[in-house]
Amino acid sequence: MATGSELCSFTDVELAKTGVWDAMTGTVSITRADLAAAVASAAALPAPPLKLGHTDPRFDGDPALGWVANLRLADNGHTLLGDLVDIPAWFAEIMPTAFSHRSIEATFNLDTPHGVHRFAVTALSLLGATWPAITDLASLRDHYTQGETHDR
Repeated sequence: MATGSELCSFTDVELAKTGVWDAMTGTVSITRADLAAAVASAAALPAPPLKLGHTDPRFDGDPALGWVANLRLADNGHTLLGDLVDIPAWFAEIMPTAFSHRSIEATFNLDTPHGVHRFAVTALSLLGATWPAITDLASLRDHYTQGETHDR
């Protein structure tokens, strides 16, 4: 059993792809320009937390189970990648199987004291039984078993 002070990372994790998706909030169209804007806005905003599911914002105070870092583009700008960092080892052990899917929480035209951000990732919800809106992201189980990095 991990001591709780051990932290792990998953690198090069797919977070979003271009396309038209049926999200909880309705149909969402994500373009290459949107994904590029997410990367550009990341430096000016707090790191998006990892959390369990899409929770009701009225019940905040849940712990962050890690953070999304190093947002970048792949696949000629069609895929948003990030590293999942500072994950407690005890949780990282079950993530690939218990929470193999994920879903970004993002905002278009996010108005902050630092200016308006065209598209910003504000959280990454880890999903188990619930299917994500962006259905063609590699599952964490597949990502992990294909030799991607899971640092301890």
